[in-house]
Amino acid sequence: MRIIRKILLIIFTIVLIILVSICFRLTNKEKLAMNSENITIVKAPEQTEAMEHPDFLVKEFIPVLPEGINIATQGKVEVSSFADVYTGIKTIDGKLTGTSYWEGAADSYPNILTVNLKDFFDISAVRVCINPDVVWGSRTQTFSLLVSNDGIAYIEIIAENTYEFNPDTGNQVILDFENITCQYVQLQFTDNSGSNGAQVAEFEIYSNS
Repeated sequence: MRIIRKILLIIFTIVLIILVSICFRLTNKEKLAMNSENITIVKAPEQTEAMEHPDFLVKEFIPVLPEGINIATQGKVEVSSFADVYTGIKTIDGKLTGTSYWEGAADSYPNILTVNLKDFFDISAVRVCINPDVVWGSRTQTFSLLVSNDGIAYIEIIAENTYEFNPDTGNQVILDFENITCQYVQLQFTDNSGSNGAQVAEFEIYSNS
């Protein structure tokens, strides 16, 4: 029995050596194939930080503000209506993001936003903004701009028009006009393609005086 075991052990060893030899030859053939002229070696670009494809890069928009000082923050806001917690005071709090915006009550046009400047000022531009974040997709709003000296009789200085609010350009609309003296400045909205009511995150009124 011991002789048979020795013979079997020898046979097993020989078979194992043959199998190892075959595997070694196959591995060498694969290495030779990897080094053939059919392989193109591409050098990775040198970089010290994460890189993005230029087609996916969005150029940062930096708004050019009207000349003068935004005096709306010193005033008092009145609105014809509002939805939920989106009250008029939020249009002059200096905040553009989050829930800091006014929204008129649904389907109650015209939605009217008025700022009482508490004194007479010479004004020459307004900026109407909604949240600039991308989640606030492009929309149009239709409105006119009016002014008053007493809060009762208003004069339309820019007739009703439809304006685009696009996050790629800051979700803002700037209206420039001839210098005019007034105490009350008003926006009257009649349509918003992105909601059932007007939406304004900031209503800025610029004065050079």
